[in-house]
Amino acid sequence: MTNIIRRLFGTRPAGYEQATGLNHEGFPTFARTLEEQYLQTLLTNTLGHTFYASQGDNYAATLELHAKMVAADPAFAARALVYAREQGTMRLQPIVGLVFLSQVDRALFRAIFDRVILTPGDLLDFVQIVRSKQIRPGLGRTIKDEINRWLNGISEYHVIKYGSDTGAKLSLRDVLRLTHPQPVDEQHDALFQYLTDRQKWRERFGERIPKLTPQIHAVELLKRASDGREIRTLIERGKLPYEAVTGAVKPDTETWDYLMRQMPYFALLRHINTLQRAGVLVDERAVNYVVQRLTDTDALRKAKVLPFRLHAAWVALTPRLSLSSTSRRRSSRRWKQRLLTCRESRVWSPSHPTCRDR
Repeated sequence: MTNIIRRLFGTRPAGYEQATGLNHEGFPTFARTLEEQYLQTLLTNTLGHTFYASQGDNYAATLELHAKMVAADPAFAARALVYAREQGTMRLQPIVGLVFLSQVDRALFRAIFDRVILTPGDLLDFVQIVRSKQIRPGLGRTIKDEINRWLNGISEYHVIKYGSDTGAKLSLRDVLRLTHPQPVDEQHDALFQYLTDRQKWRERFGERIPKLTPQIHAVELLKRASDGREIRTLIERGKLPYEAVTGAVKPDTETWDYLMRQMPYFALLRHINTLQRAGVLVDERAVNYVVQRLTDTDALRKAKVLPFRLHAAWVALTPRLSLSSTSRRRSSRRWKQRLLTCRESRVWSPSHPTCRDR
């Protein structure tokens, strides 16, 4: 009872005399401005369950805040969305905000579309949110025009990675069938045709396929390849990304080693455990290569990888140590120790003594 009396009737701590509200524990707090609340929401990306709020509560509060901000100051909202996407490396909240902005200011929506929607994955999430009709009634001509303009900039890599049907999730094929873009050149005509009807793609473009879409041509040949040397030749000739290869064939150890050396930073980080299972990290040269890549501070900065990803990659190696052969276990332990030392040096730098020993 004494604690309740103190909380309800006690004097406020120094500095809190002007507090405007109470927090979840019943203590005085200050209300943020709408702009501050909006930036906080964008940069924390909170839509799931948290300590004080359920997923449903956070979701409802987020939608309400987006609606208030774009209504009060759409120009500020647009700048904040771009900042969160480019500087804060957030995805979901800026995409949700872009959908809200499309209802209020079409000019601003068009102006920042390319700065928020950076990848086909972003585009697919954007279309999914619009189609849910929880924010706006549907696509509409303005949105379709922006999507179609964006689609005329996709590459073969995008088509290979995001083009196939993925069950309940949208694909680029689905988006094409929704918006019906007009290709700006023959290459995009071939890409759109490949996405929507591969038989017609073969019939229409025939002998021009290797020139118009060399990567896709290599992927189609890869699907029928069985020899490891042939697979690696197709990878090199088509400059195929690892996603295309792993989706078409089951790579052997040598092929995984080849793919490892062309993986982007984040992909390499995510596939450390896979490379270990494939036997690639038994080779000390492969271990040295991975450590060198992951401790490259410039590459780390450009990849914009969140710190927990580095820790997760390190932890992912632990279960395999007890299952490995003696040589693999010894190599894995050396690899983990070097990665751990670099991680705990706080500055991932090739100049660190352990990282420099190659």
